[in-house]
Amino acid sequence: MNGLVNGIYKLCNALTPVTMAVLVLMLAIAGLSTIIGGEEARGFIKEKFKYIILGSAIAFGAMALGKEIAAWFM
Repeated sequence: MNGLVNGIYKLCNALTPVTMAVLVLMLAIAGLSTIIGGEEARGFIKEKFKYIILGSAIAFGAMALGKEIAAWFM
């Protein structure tokens, strides 16, 4: 059981920078498309922006919760 808990904890630590990089990339693409794309792109990005924020909140929340649960068993 201890090996599984350590594996989950290490996995959460390893995926945090990847998740941050993906979030920054998505926000950069959204920003560039609103600058370059015109009015149609602005409407599309405004519509999808809430999903970007919700997805990142779920990912970071799941990692924090996973670390907390793994800490209980360590």
